[in-house]
Amino acid sequence: MKIFFQFLLCVAVGTCAFASDAKKVYLVANSNVPEGIALAKDYAKKRGVPESNIIELNLPDRQHISAGEYFGLLENPLMDKLAQLGALNAEKTGNKVFEGRDEMKFKSHEIDYIILFMGVPIGILPTDGQYGMKTDAASVDSELSARFAPMKDRKGIVKNPMFGAFKNAGDFKKIGLLRVFRIDAPTAEDARKIVDSCLRAERRGLRGRAYVDKSHFVESGDEMLDKTAQILKKMNFDLSVDPDKPLFDYNKRMDAAALYFGWYSYTVEKYFADRGFKMADGAVSVHIFSFSAKDMRNARSWTPRFASLGTSFAAGNVFEPYLHLTHNTTALALAVARGNEIGECAYAAQPALSWQTVNVGDPLFRPSEHSLSEQIADIERGEVDELSQYSVTRAMNAAESQKGLSAAIAVGKHYLPKLKDAYALNWKLAQKYFESGAVGEAVEYALAAAGADIYKRPDLQGLAMEIAEFLSKNGKAAGAVEIYETLAKNRRDLNFGRVLLKFAVPACAQAGMPLPENIAKIKSAVEADDAAKELAKKKAAEKAKTEPEKK
Repeated sequence: MKIFFQFLLCVAVGTCAFASDAKKVYLVANSNVPEGIALAKDYAKKRGVPESNIIELNLPDRQHISAGEYFGLLENPLMDKLAQLGALNAEKTGNKVFEGRDEMKFKSHEIDYIILFMGVPIGILPTDGQYGMKTDAASVDSELSARFAPMKDRKGIVKNPMFGAFKNAGDFKKIGLLRVFRIDAPTAEDARKIVDSCLRAERRGLRGRAYVDKSHFVESGDEMLDKTAQILKKMNFDLSVDPDKPLFDYNKRMDAAALYFGWYSYTVEKYFADRGFKMADGAVSVHIFSFSAKDMRNARSWTPRFASLGTSFAAGNVFEPYLHLTHNTTALALAVARGNEIGECAYAAQPALSWQTVNVGDPLFRPSEHSLSEQIADIERGEVDELSQYSVTRAMNAAESQKGLSAAIAVGKHYLPKLKDAYALNWKLAQKYFESGAVGEAVEYALAAAGADIYKRPDLQGLAMEIAEFLSKNGKAAGAVEIYETLAKNRRDLNFGRVLLKFAVPACAQAGMPLPENIAKIKSAVEADDAAKELAKKKAAEKAKTEPEKK
C-alpha cells in the first residue's frame, strides 16, 4: 500500500503557530466547592500543570452572580493572585471603574490559559436587569478574557482581535487578552470525562465522523453550516449533513461523532437525550442555542450534555448572544483543520468578548496530535480498537479524492481483515460498491455490516436503520425486516418506535410478510398512545368550552 501513504501526504494538516506551556496555565477553583478543587488537582497532575498554579477563591456556590460580586470576589482577587505568581504585570492606579473593577495599567502577561473549574460562577447578571445588545450581562469567562481591553463601559461587546486570526497566534499576550476555558459539567464525574477523553484522543487520534445539522431557522445560520460542511469534507472525514428542520432523526446515523455542528433545538433531543449515547474521544461539539450554558448542572441543556459526553470542546452561551456573535462554526472548523490546539480554535471562532460565550473543555487538547497517517500505522502494527475503522473510512475518502472510487475500495478492503470491529467500514464499502454500480457486492457488504452487534447502543441504531433502508430498496426486504425486528426487540420507547414504523411497515409489505412480534407490539403501543393523546385533546377542548359558560 505504498501508493496509499501518498494519499495521506495530501491530507492538509496545519501546524500550530503557538505552542502552549502547561507551566503557564492557571487553574481557578471555588474554595467552597471541594469537587472543583479536586478536579483542578486532577487536571494539574494529568497535564503537568504545577500545583502552585491552582488558585482558590472564596466564591458563592451559585452559577450566576452580580457584577459587584464578580469584581469583588472573583476578578480583582484573581488578578492579585496572578500578579503575585509573576504571571501578570499590571499596575494598579488605586481607582475603581464600572461596578468595582480595580483599574490597572496593563504591561504584560505570561498566561497561556486560565481554566475555571466546576463551582466557579458562570454568569454575571445585568446591573439594570436588562438584556439585549446593550446589556452588561456576560459570562464570567468572556468578561475575564476582555479584562484589559479598552472599554468606555461594559454594555455591549468588545471585538475579539483574535477572531479569525490564524497567524501570529501568540499576539494575544501582547494585547492583554486572557484566554479562558472552563472544565464544568452536571457532575464531577462527568467533568473528569473531558480530560480523559482528550488524552485518549491525543494518543490515538481524533477518529470518527462529522455531522452538520441545519434547521431552516435563519438563512445565515444554515449558510454558515454549509461552509462548515465544506471544510469538514476537505478534511476527509465521513460527513453527514441533515438539511431538515428537526435534529438528526433515528433513521439517520449518529455513530462515532467526532465533529458535530448544529442548531436550533431548545433542549437536548433525539440521540443526545439518550442515556446510553456516546461520542468519539476528543469530540468537538457546537449546538447553537442562546442559553445552552446558562445552567451547567442541567444535562438537558446542550453545553452541559456535551460536557457529560466527554467532548474536548463544547461551545455555549449563558444569555442571548445573537447569532452573529456566537461561535462561528466555519472559523472553528477551519482552525481544527489547520491543526491548532482547541484553545486557539475556540478564540479564532469567537467574534466578541465581554459577552455571553463560554468555552467548555480542555484548551490544551490537540486534535491533530496523532495524525491520520499515524493512525493507519497503528493499524498496520495491530494496534486496533473500535474507532480504528473510522481512520480507514477517512483514509478511503483521501484516496478517492486523489485516485478515484476504485482506490477508495482498495484501501477499505486492504484494512478490513486487520480490524476487530468493522461495521462502519463494511457499510462504507457497501456504499462505495453501490456508487460503482456493483449492487451485488454492495448488498454483500451491507449484510456484513448488519451482522455486527449494532442494535443495542443508541449511537449505532441509526446506522442499522440506514442499512435496513438500503437493503429494502435493493431487493432484500426480508433482510431489512429482520433488522427492524431486532431493533424493535432492543428498544421500546415510542419516539424511536414512531420512526421505525415509517420504514418497517412498508418493508414488511414489500417482503409479503406480516408484522413480526416486536414490530407489532410497537405499532400497538404507538396506536394506544395516539388514542390517549387524542382523547386528552378532546377533553381539554370540551373543558375550554364549558369554562366560559360557568363564568
